[in-house]
Amino acid sequence: MVCVPPPHCRTDLTPNFVRLLRDSEAEVRVAAAAKVAALSGYLTPQLIVQHVVPCVRELCVDSSQVGARLVCVCLSVYVRACVRARARACVHG
Repeated sequence: MVCVPPPHCRTDLTPNFVRLLRDSEAEVRVAAAAKVAALSGYLTPQLIVQHVVPCVRELCVDSSQVGARLVCVCLSVYVRACVRARARACVHG
């Protein structure tokens, strides 16, 4: 069972996580990149698309080891966002 944080925790956590993904130190970006998929499981599709996906795009072309680390994570985040959006459309459609 996964504990889903309240909405205010999601909105407070997202900007701080984005700061870590855009940190000037490669080691910090690598550590944050390793947690993108896990954190995305707690976020709404809207938060993922608006905040996380742009960072992931930037990190995919990162010249440090972050880019390599994100090869698997990029697809995982994108697929989760798409699946959630599609499921939501089916429920509300």
